[in-house]
Amino acid sequence: MINNKFTRFVICFFAYILFFAIPLKGQTIEILETLEDSTGVKSYALKIDGQIYIALSEAKTREKEKKLATLKIELDAANKRIDADSSLVATLDTTVAVYKRNIALKDSLIGEIEDLYIGYKDLYFDYKKIYSDPWLYLHGGVGAAFERGGDEDIKPAILLGLSIKRLSFLGYINNDQSGFLVGINYPVRFNSWFF
Repeated sequence: MINNKFTRFVICFFAYILFFAIPLKGQTIEILETLEDSTGVKSYALKIDGQIYIALSEAKTREKEKKLATLKIELDAANKRIDADSSLVATLDTTVAVYKRNIALKDSLIGEIEDLYIGYKDLYFDYKKIYSDPWLYLHGGVGAAFERGGDEDIKPAILLGLSIKRLSFLGYINNDQSGFLVGINYPVRFNSWFF
């Protein structure tokens, strides 16, 4: 024990200066609120030099650090998911661009095919006009008619006729005789260029 009153005074003076005067010099500390959670752990809201701080217990600090570590892990996982989604979006954008190019190519090809179709259709009708069988034919010719009997004379004859589509009307005339024929024309086509 310290017996001397002066020594006791000096120690109390230095303790006062050390614990109260020096830390408070230039700083103002004010306890704003005492917070207590459901487990009974207390926290304090402090105002030091105009800034608000929260003083937590050591157990509460460890709990907050664990929660912060968990949140950091979740944030890293979310960032990885965002990177994967961004990569997928970039791939889908590339795929969409390729599909749009293919659709434009398809549309241009459809236009060319329609033009070809119209051209071939016109060509068909032109060919049909030029090379189709007409529906009306006129026939004419000169020939000879033989008389059957005692003297076999040859007499000249004229052949005249008309055909409508496949139906033919023919007539022949010479000095003593005349005749009339009705018939059907049936085309015979050969697969050779000679005919």
